[in-house]
Amino acid sequence: MDTPSTPSSLDPVGSLLDEFLSGGELGDEKVKPEQIAREVTRLQRSIDDALEQEKSAPSPLTRVVVVHFPPLYANQTPTAFSRVIEPFRPAVCVYGHLHGEKGIAAGFVGEHGGVRYVLASCDAARFAPVPLLES
Repeated sequence: MDTPSTPSSLDPVGSLLDEFLSGGELGDEKVKPEQIAREVTRLQRSIDDALEQEKSAPSPLTRVVVVHFPPLYANQTPTAFSRVIEPFRPAVCVYGHLHGEKGIAAGFVGEHGGVRYVLASCDAARFAPVPLLES
């Protein structure tokens, strides 16, 4: 995939998501379905907006999903969020939030459902820039 030459060639979408999807990264949080539904709606609205912007773009845009909480965990079980992200087919989905050895290990990094997931929390990245788009 070509690296975009200008920021205007990116089509970023995103939402906060919610750590309460599966009990948090360590499984010690109460699941809150109403928060999950709210964040799924926000994410879908962001994707819908990006799709509309793509229609009037003078050239193809590179789709990037940016979220705070992980949309997919190490067990690779599809989530309400990955089920919205993967049909959108972004070049990459980048997320943070996970810190410390146990937290970082809980996140999924790699390809799932045609999407490359990247964990970019500061300590997971060792406080270095994280390349998101492969050239």
